[in-house]
Amino acid sequence: MQDKNKEKYLTITVDVEEWFHSNWFDVDHIIYNYHDGVFPKSDVVSSINNIISMFDNFGIRATFFVLGGTAERYPSIVDSIKDSGHEIASHGYYHDWHGADTEIFRTHLHRFKKNVFSHPKGFRFPNYIFISNALNVLSEEGFLYDSSMVPSFNIPGWYGDPTEPLKPHVYSLEQNHGILEFPISVSPFLRFPGAGGWFLRNTSFMWTYYVIASQLMKNGYANIYFHNWEISSNNPSHNGIPFHVFRNTGVAMMKRVIRLIKLCKKIENVKIIPFEDLLDHEINETC
Repeated sequence: MQDKNKEKYLTITVDVEEWFHSNWFDVDHIIYNYHDGVFPKSDVVSSINNIISMFDNFGIRATFFVLGGTAERYPSIVDSIKDSGHEIASHGYYHDWHGADTEIFRTHLHRFKKNVFSHPKGFRFPNYIFISNALNVLSEEGFLYDSSMVPSFNIPGWYGDPTEPLKPHVYSLEQNHGILEFPISVSPFLRFPGAGGWFLRNTSFMWTYYVIASQLMKNGYANIYFHNWEISSNNPSHNGIPFHVFRNTGVAMMKRVIRLIKLCKKIENVKIIPFEDLLDHEINETC
């Protein structure tokens, strides 16, 4: 158990993408039948601005994992995030890339650096699909950390590895390289996920708070995640999209995020900082 008087570190992360990047439903079917085969515009810009305003009200900085394709469609969001003092990290370029070819992955990283942000330190794989053979490419391309591993029990077709550490740690790679992993927070005792996103909207609010608080108390580290589209009130309700996908999005989700941050700030000796601020911190000396 973490010494209650020792500083604890909480990072809030936002995955920046659009509602149709979900893999809970047949996206091609929805786009073809309801949007004439063309990906529609969405309220990415306003949702990002609302999130930034919320963080400003708390006086905190966060890490935004930006999808390259979304930044290409809405380039102003990059400046908004950067100018507000938050960290810009990479969420890849295409949300449906699943790591079959690491050289294609490398070209995606180059494109992100050229078109979106030239010096990201961190990366998060879409859908938290951890791809170990791509870590070497990340390290070779100058990335310092990844935050994709979910150290929960395995959820078939999704993610989860209960043998992975709950705390930040270094993966040793080829040619004496290494990359730091900031794992997604899970219940440290049950190894059940719940640190935000779908779980914050579809399970008990107090479950998510328990996951975060217990991680902070046990390991001195936790991270909350959510998507910008989850605080949007303009998500579709087309036939073919399961109810749970957009359940409690919009104002309801924003209220949950605000309440969660308020409660976490009351935990003794908690500091809310972006991942980039943890890189050189003493917490990593134990990794």
